[in-house]
Amino acid sequence: MGERKYQNLISPTRSTAPSTTSSLSNLLQQTSLSGIQSASGVRSNMSPTATLLHGNTTPLRALHPSSFLVLFTPVVPPPSPSASPNTDPFEPLGRALAQHHARIRHVPYVPSVGMTDTHLAFLRHAGAVVVVVVCEKGSEGRQWEFARSVMTHKGACEELGDVPVCLVLVGGEGRGGDLGGFGSVIWSRGYGEGALREVAGVMVG
Repeated sequence: MGERKYQNLISPTRSTAPSTTSSLSNLLQQTSLSGIQSASGVRSNMSPTATLLHGNTTPLRALHPSSFLVLFTPVVPPPSPSASPNTDPFEPLGRALAQHHARIRHVPYVPSVGMTDTHLAFLRHAGAVVVVVVCEKGSEGRQWEFARSVMTHKGACEELGDVPVCLVLVGGEGRGGDLGGFGSVIWSRGYGEGALREVAGVMVG
């Protein structure tokens, strides 16, 4: 089914300005992760689970093969001390989604920076959007701002009117901001590899 290889940070058909992409890369490299608390993939005596809290995922499952599914994930620490610090912890989610839809575009965001021109460029080309917010130890405020910004820009762009947006909440027992504006909301106990595979299963499996 087309290009099956999972692609990370690949520009859509209409590429963005090189300077903008370079700026985002620099921000990702410079951002300190020490102040952010991680949500572990497993809590005591509990296996990772993913639950649909709101809406339905039918539009994601029915996404046209030629459409882009844009995955926005926060820059956060690894889910466990044993995980590689040099690997994006949400890569397993992108790979799991790519097993069901070939055209995945994974674009990290820095919570303290928020929405950039690069994110907007990907958003404008999206056929569906997934936004991840990690709700742990009060660190999610800026992530909620990013998620709301996605919805604001979607509402302001007529071409994105029918584009489904799925919010993935990690930790926090599924509590957070207003969930009503999102087409679907999925809660996951953590963001270890197994937990993220379950999220993908709920979303498009």
